[in-house]
Amino acid sequence: MKLNKTYNKNIFLKKKDLDFLLKWIHSNKSKFVNNPISPHRKFLTLNQKLNHPSLFFDIKNKILSKENITNNYIDDSIYGDYIGYITNGGKIHYHSDPTISGYDHIRFNLFLSVPTKGGLPIYNGVTIPVIVGDYVRCNSSKEYHECEIVEGDIPRIVISYGIHLKQEKNKLISYQ
Repeated sequence: MKLNKTYNKNIFLKKKDLDFLLKWIHSNKSKFVNNPISPHRKFLTLNQKLNHPSLFFDIKNKILSKENITNNYIDDSIYGDYIGYITNGGKIHYHSDPTISGYDHIRFNLFLSVPTKGGLPIYNGVTIPVIVGDYVRCNSSKEYHECEIVEGDIPRIVISYGIHLKQEKNKLISYQ
């Protein structure tokens, strides 16, 4: 399987970290689970208790810091953090994600491999061009999202980090 390594040098993910993550993912492909919703789509849930490399969780912390999210959130209790692996003919179906009361379900999707054709994320009908090293923030409980069909030998590999971010209460404006 080829990998698209057109790398975004402007992102915080270092090339050596990208190479480490891809090597780890490919050496652990047998642990990935088929996604029952879509063919050609697998995932692996990340869990610190299962001794997944700390780099996965360090990156999540960097993203949250970059997004200035330091409190008022809890880690995603529905899907958790996971690696998505989609090959030729696979896609993510059109949907929104569930959340918990008082919170928005937010996902940060970090692209480790991008197909030559297809596989781009689509949020609320807008296709978002990405390259390796980009991450995209999705309010997945409010935005309908999907991805294009992956075409060719290069898989779409994404680390999807999830949180529940406390909703801001509506501020009432008083005119007196």
